[in-house]
Amino acid sequence: MKCILAYDVGGTSLRAGLVSLTGDSLCMTSVTLPPLPMDAAGFSEKDPDDWWRNLRKATEALFESPNAAGAEIAGLALSGLTRTQVFLDSKGKPVRHALTWADGRATEQADRIIQAQARMGPPGKTFGPVNAFHTLARVLWIKEREPELFERVSTVLEPKDYLNFL
Repeated sequence: MKCILAYDVGGTSLRAGLVSLTGDSLCMTSVTLPPLPMDAAGFSEKDPDDWWRNLRKATEALFESPNAAGAEIAGLALSGLTRTQVFLDSKGKPVRHALTWADGRATEQADRIIQAQARMGPPGKTFGPVNAFHTLARVLWIKEREPELFERVSTVLEPKDYLNFL
């Protein structure tokens, strides 16, 4: 049976499912993710390869289901949490742990971007609201605080895009 292989990368679990082309759920599974680490400074990082390991684990569990027998994958859908950045080098390898959606370290950088936006024109005419979780603020943080790693960064992806990239 032709179906869609779907994944959802969340903050507490990674879910996988097979859905028929008519929208019927054939089988689903979920892998519980470890709690998000957070230090006293408000930093929250995660090894990007944890998402890959858990995606593989969820896929294996999914295809152990009798309802997956004979599944012919016609498409792939991947959704997931946002405001989490994976920094890759030119070979597609992570240069550091990802900054998660809970990481608030780039407040100073976000404030500077907001000030620059105000000088550029009316609100909404630039690139939208910015806070410490915004990709640009975090890229600036890496550039200023980890310049040796910044020099190696070629691409910045969200977790779902990183998994698609792999």
